Amino acid sequence: LLGVVRALSKDENVAVVVEHDPEMILGADRVIELGPGAGENGGQIVFDGTPTALRKAKTATGAALKSNRAVFGTRREAAGTIEVTGASGHNLRSVDASFPLGVMTCVTSSRPCYLPFSASSV
Repeated sequence: LLGVVRALSKDENVAVVVEHDPEMILGADRVIELGPGAGENGGQIVFDGTPTALRKAKTATGAALKSNRAVFGTRREAAGTIEVTGASGHNLRSVDASFPLGVMTCVTSSRPCYLPFSASSV
């Protein structure tokens, strides 16, 4: 995965990855850690710098990298799905997709695309 992200970020492109895998964190050019906790206890930038500096930081991720333990051991399970059917507009042509609820999902495209719907319309 690190090689893929490196390839995406060449030629002045920017690749932003949300990841808890130590190999990915240590392979980054820059790391931004949000915290200090999760959910309502998070959302603040607690670290912004290089992976080397992060190993010395007094943050949850810094401590995990120093001790070689996993940053987070489990991933959340989806709490259902939201279905999008027949999405059309801009460069989309009758696209059907299913997105998990309650977990982070990344949607990518080689060019801009839009899924024109709001949560209130579902």
